Amino acid sequence: MFGRQIEPRERRTLILAAVVSVAALTTAFGIVPYARRWQAREEAIASKREQLARLNWLTRNEARLTRTADDRERVLDAAPRRLIVGESPSLASAELQRAIQEMAEASQLQVQQLDGAHASAVSAGTSEASHVAVRLSAVGDVIGLADLLERITRGATYAELHELDVQPNPVRGELLTINVAVRAPWVQP
Repeated sequence: MFGRQIEPRERRTLILAAVVSVAALTTAFGIVPYARRWQAREEAIASKREQLARLNWLTRNEARLTRTADDRERVLDAAPRRLIVGESPSLASAELQRAIQEMAEASQLQVQQLDGAHASAVSAGTSEASHVAVRLSAVGDVIGLADLLERITRGATYAELHELDVQPNPVRGELLTINVAVRAPWVQP
């Protein structure tokens, strides 16, 4: 074995094994990492090209996109605001009070009292925890009451009539004393 001459057949086998080993090592530690780096570089270049194409498209269409965004914003501003929006239940209640005050004034009712409360104080732990409530006491005639009820049920602010109490006003003749409880869902911006 050692010290003896290697036969040509064994020599070919050893040379073939050495060539295969060198080829495998060259592939594993040279070609494959290089190919991975090349592929990663090509992917990065393709990504940058796509990004550049998007940016070029945006710059070419900036005026049209701005007009479209402005048009959509005007449409949203013109559309009625349906839900009460507030950072907290107190602010949402104040917003509902403002809306009901405007509705009552537009209905030609004389507002006597307007109180707001967060509905979860009444029904804690239920699904109504995201509602705010307002109580309105006003003096007015039947036409004003009908107009107020129409504005509450079909107005710009989504609200539902929770309670209604109407009594004749002994002090003011044909006018009515109107007590209304309204509640509305609210969302945080």
